[in-house]
Amino acid sequence: ALVATVALAAVVHGTDRAAGVEWAKLSVVAASISAAIVLVLAWRPDRANWIAPTAAIWVALISARTVPIWTPRAHVMTESPLTAALKERSADGSRSVWIGDLGPGRAVLPPNMAMTTGLLSLTSYDHLTSRAFHGAIEAYRDPRSREPYRRRFEALGSVSALDDDLRAFFGVRTLLSFEALEHPRVTPLGRYGLVHLSALEDAGPLHALVPDRLIEPGAEGGVTLAAGDLLDSALPVERPGRPLADALHLRFAPLEEDAVLFLSQEYHRDWHARTRDAELEPVIVNGLLQGV
Repeated sequence: ALVATVALAAVVHGTDRAAGVEWAKLSVVAASISAAIVLVLAWRPDRANWIAPTAAIWVALISARTVPIWTPRAHVMTESPLTAALKERSADGSRSVWIGDLGPGRAVLPPNMAMTTGLLSLTSYDHLTSRAFHGAIEAYRDPRSREPYRRRFEALGSVSALDDDLRAFFGVRTLLSFEALEHPRVTPLGRYGLVHLSALEDAGPLHALVPDRLIEPGAEGGVTLAAGDLLDSALPVERPGRPLADALHLRFAPLEEDAVLFLSQEYHRDWHARTRDAELEPVIVNGLLQGV
């Protein structure tokens, strides 16, 4: 009966490939038939151990959710006026974040899908994501959405959650929400269907030079940088063109004092840095971010 279910699902799937198959409806019938057959066969002392697993499978199949088996790429929408606006906003490497409750049945793209579609967000961050980064932003998640089986950060509870640390270090400059946001640092950019797009003013730099006098030693050879110093005292850095997949070119004026180059991306031990004349030393900033 279960084999017949799979065959029937394949037939239904073939007639409407984009819609997927409602497994629950098919499974209830097939599981009921298979459960009845197996229970009848198992109603003997030497086969009684079949009953429990059969009942468990039956309950699992009845409780199943609708799951698409496969969807052709042509049926997957990856472009819209909203995504075009987001890509334009993130052309400088800045990121977006959702503000407020997403509501039932809605979710932001998982990090791998966001990167595949070219949408830079706080959840996708960069192409070197790790448990350390997601652990750092987890603290900003709305406590009401903290369910035991969902640990992935999706949205901030409110604009007020964008404190100095999040604003300074993580390059968030675009906000999405279902409601119009009212905050001194927020400027409305437009509405796309149900989604409001807003700009976060006074966001921290994506790349900046911080004088050594503002740097404190950190753990394991790293350095510590205060959010206020990065927001108020950092020197500008120019980034000509879009970054390559494995390289980032930056330009800045000659320095009169030693400094740390801060990059709003996660630290990784395999990054190398150099000027035209010398190899530079990468350093971890605040135990998480990239510095040179």
